[in-house]
Amino acid sequence: MASEVQYNLFKTVFDDEITRHSGLESKAKLYLTIITFYLGIVGLKINEVVEFANRFQLSIILLAIMALVLFLALLFTIAAMSIRKYERICDLEEVIKSFGESPPKDNDILDDWLVHLAVATNRNALQNNRVATLLQCASGLIFMAVFLQLGIFLFAVVKSRM
Repeated sequence: MASEVQYNLFKTVFDDEITRHSGLESKAKLYLTIITFYLGIVGLKINEVVEFANRFQLSIILLAIMALVLFLALLFTIAAMSIRKYERICDLEEVIKSFGESPPKDNDILDDWLVHLAVATNRNALQNNRVATLLQCASGLIFMAVFLQLGIFLFAVVKSRM
């Protein structure tokens, strides 16, 4: 038989996954802001970007690769933000219907809820792990784009000093 302490432990783990979801959502919003800001500036200043590339004899392909990397980061971030199927603990109406003529004992209810919490927590953790993986990929791509941008700027500085 489950105790209230055991139930509270399982509920805490379930709540931790809900909190993790919120943190991942915030991170995805931050990534989306960074990417759209960067792509927006490049989009608005496309003529200046082409002029910069021509002035320093940079390959447009290199700039296109950087834009592609950012676009891929955007796709990963959007995929991470997509509607996810999270598991709720149970359908309370179904629980009430299952009571029948006489309500079950508290220990029996705790046993059932422990099972529901375990299943819901595991399913939600899988969803959160998927989102975290997508955001890790997006983060790596953002890093790569910034690295490419810094490389391009360093090349331009060195070339201008020659």
